[in-house]
This record gives sequence, C-alpha cells and structure tokens, in this order.
Amino acid sequence: MSDPTRKLAAIVFTDIVGFTKLAAHDQSKASSLLTQQRELLKPIVVSFNGKWVKEIGDGLLLIFDTVTDAVKCSIKIQEETKRVDNLDLRIGIHQGEILLEENDVIGDDVNVAARIEPFSAPGGIAISNKVHDAIIREKEFETKYLGKPKLKGVGQKVEVYCITSHGLPKTNISKVSAKMEPEGIQWNVFSVTGAVLTVIGALFWINVSFLGIGIADTPDVPSIAILPFENKGLPEDDFYSYGISSDLISDVTGAGLIRVAGLKDIEKLDYSNMSYDDLSKKLFVRYVAQGTLWKMDSIFQLSMEIFDTKLSKVIYTKRWQTNWTDLATIKDDLSDNILETLEIEVLRDVEDQIVESNPEAYEYYLRANHKYKKRQNLDDIEIARGMLKKA
Repeated sequence: MSDPTRKLAAIVFTDIVGFTKLAAHDQSKASSLLTQQRELLKPIVVSFNGKWVKEIGDGLLLIFDTVTDAVKCSIKIQEETKRVDNLDLRIGIHQGEILLEENDVIGDDVNVAARIEPFSAPGGIAISNKVHDAIIREKEFETKYLGKPKLKGVGQKVEVYCITSHGLPKTNISKVSAKMEPEGIQWNVFSVTGAVLTVIGALFWINVSFLGIGIADTPDVPSIAILPFENKGLPEDDFYSYGISSDLISDVTGAGLIRVAGLKDIEKLDYSNMSYDDLSKKLFVRYVAQGTLWKMDSIFQLSMEIFDTKLSKVIYTKRWQTNWTDLATIKDDLSDNILETLEIEVLRDVEDQIVESNPEAYEYYLRANHKYKKRQNLDDIEIARGMLKKA
C-alpha cells in the first residue's frame, strides 16, 4: 500500500433529506433515487475538477483543490437536484488538511465537514469560517452567520455560516440539530438530526464497501471491523448472517463519529483463520466485532463479542434468542450496543428513524442483498430484483 499523501483540500459532504423514510416506504423508488443522484452529480463534480471519494449510505464525500470550485460545484448541485423529486440535499463544506489513503481521505478536517452538514437547510449549503473567509471577498457570494457549534471529536474552533446567494435557502437555526456555544445571554439547544444518514435497504444498491468517515483512531474516534456473522445453521440461511452483517456496517458507519472497515476489505482476507491482532493490523482498526447466528424454525439465536486489540481483551459479549418477527429489532439492538460500547454519540435522530419492520419484507430484503452481492451472472441480478420487489 502506498504512503498516504497530505494536502490542503476543500471537503464537501452531502446528505439526502428524508431518504430513510422514503426507503422504508418505497424501496424501489429509493433505489432509483440513488442511481439518479450518482448519474446526475458525478459529471457535475468532474466539471468542477472535484474528486468523488465515496458514497456513505445516501451521502457523498467529495474533495476539491480550491474552495471556489467546491462552493460553485455545490451551488450547481443544488440547482440541478431541484428538478428531481425527493432529491433534496443538505451540503456542508470545510477547508483543511487531509491525508489521501488510496481511495479514502482521513483527517480532523474531514470530520468537521461532516459535522457542519446538518446546519444546512434542505436544498442549502452550510460552510465553515475557513470557507467563508475564502469566498466573502467575492461579490457573487452572500452568507449568514449561524453560530459556533459544539462539534464532538473536533479539536478546533469552528464557526458556521450558510450561503444565502444564488437562491439558496437560509438555515432556520431553530430546526437545526446541534448545540451552539452561548453568545451573550442566549443558549441554543436543539435535538440531533444527523450528519450522515444510513438506511436499511441502501446496501442493496450501493457498494457495501463503506469505510465510514475516514478519521484516524483517537480516544474520541474509534475504528472497528465488523466481521460477517458465522452461520451455525443450514447453508440456505447464509443470507441472514450476511445481510445482518451488511446492515450493521451500514448502520454503525452512519450513526456517529467512527471509522468502520468496509465489507469488501474484510472479505479479501482469510478472516476466519486470523487472530484479532492480525485483523487489526490488516484493516487498520482497534476493535473487532464478531458474531454467530443460528436459526431453528422461526427461532434465532445470535451472539456477538467485541475485542479491544489495544487492551487485548473482550470488552463486550451478549447473546440473544428471538422470534423471526423480531429479527430487525435485534439488528438495531446490535448496532446500538456496538455504539454504546465504543462510547459513540449517535448523530442521527434515532426516534425519527425507527421503522415498523415487516418481517417478511425484511427477509426478502436480506435474500435480495445476499443474492446480489454473490451474483455470478445477469440472471442472479434479475432474481435479486424480483426479491426486492416482493419486499
């Protein structure tokens, strides 16, 4: 692996507003929306000399050499997405030093960009003081000061603005999900909405190679590899263990400030015959989560443990026995336990994302996801598509 390259860049994070609810109610439409986003926005990013780093759930991570290119590209993106139903984006922009590691970027400034994105109004753009200072001398740009957010895990003072020119909406600070430092006598305290949303079902359409927000492991920013659950039951139940593992990676990646090894990177390794320490070194993570799943009729037994390679011990272990109808709930419990064990502050508004799961639909989704990821020909894709329609 080549040595990481350090450079100054403008970092852009985007997020689709309301995507979780859309996917819960109409997965086919959600699939189409992700495809539309990719096909519409990639050429725009290229035209402004940007780099499409990766997709994180329904969000995007982009980098640019200049602040001006990043801002103008983001404005163009918001202009174009207005023409697409349900493609309402929030965008956050920050400038700072990053480390380029193959197909990922890491650094404290990457985290800042992700943290300020929720301060954007739907269809709008939030920017840091560094971006503001770079563009304010240009007459074409107008901005509005929003405040000084408390950004967890960020070791620098950040002021946030929104761009108000070019027909962009102003941020209504009373609807924003974060805390502001007191200025004068007023405190602004709001509920959390989330910087990067994830969604059950998005895994089928986007490549399950989520790496999370690329940030080095620090006491505030843990890193973890979630290994595919081992199926202890019949071979035809493999899709359960594979699908739940995929969902966990997606959920944990989007839930908070954490780096998560991608499933593709894990599958490249002979992980079942490797020690936790070896996995830690290969995947550049501190924690390793491993679990088992066993199904008998409509009853599931699951277990999971989390190993801390720095402390060289298991720091969490739990077993579940549940009915088939509660499987999706257990999956949510798994992700919550991982986040709590690693002391991760969840960025999204959890209550808003709780979806009443139809167990039959969830099973079809897991089958479709497994069939698609293990596809060998076009027929497999059509079979997966049919399963998804049933979901």
